[in-house]
Amino acid sequence: MNAMSRDFGPGFGSGLPLNAQSVPQKLRILGYSTSVRLEDDLWSAFDAICVEIGSTRQRLASRIAARSVGACGMTTAMRLFLLRYWQVYARFPGVLPEVVVRQTLEEMIPVPTDPRELSILRFRDVIAPHLTPARVRAIAAAVADDPARTCAVVSRSWGEATPWGEADPALVGRALIDLVSVSRVKRQSAPTVAGVAVRAGDLGRPAVR
Repeated sequence: MNAMSRDFGPGFGSGLPLNAQSVPQKLRILGYSTSVRLEDDLWSAFDAICVEIGSTRQRLASRIAARSVGACGMTTAMRLFLLRYWQVYARFPGVLPEVVVRQTLEEMIPVPTDPRELSILRFRDVIAPHLTPARVRAIAAAVADDPARTCAVVSRSWGEATPWGEADPALVGRALIDLVSVSRVKRQSAPTVAGVAVRAGDLGRPAVR
């Protein structure tokens, strides 16, 4: 790893000539397929982060999508994620890559001041990488006025141990309903989700947790 990689995290400063060729890649995110266009070097940086945290492109991109609702398209969201990841990495050297990813995701939109809303946002992060088209359909079919009931129905149909475990079903239900809304909006390219509009410039700087 060269000096730039040590300073700014995995995937940064490979020492090779800059490759500005923009390359589209197909990804399945939150149960839908989309195309993301990044330069080869940015794809390499994104893949390096995935390796560091034991993830795949789809799983990490789904976490980014769950945070960037209404703010921008996936290409812009992934560029912002990479930029902010290196900024966080430089501010907190020696922190585990997964912690840097979580902090980066939290800085992509303003952090809610309500602890319950913050918990819902974090449940979205946890659930998003596990969504498949079948699970998105199952969640959509289970949506009820009572989020806890939505959670109970989805838990029975999940097919394996749920990523939320024994957490508050009302909060998990809200996160599940939000993610289905995100998936629908992403497919329709609508600008907001559930009345929430997030500007790409609204990037806070909370402390690492």
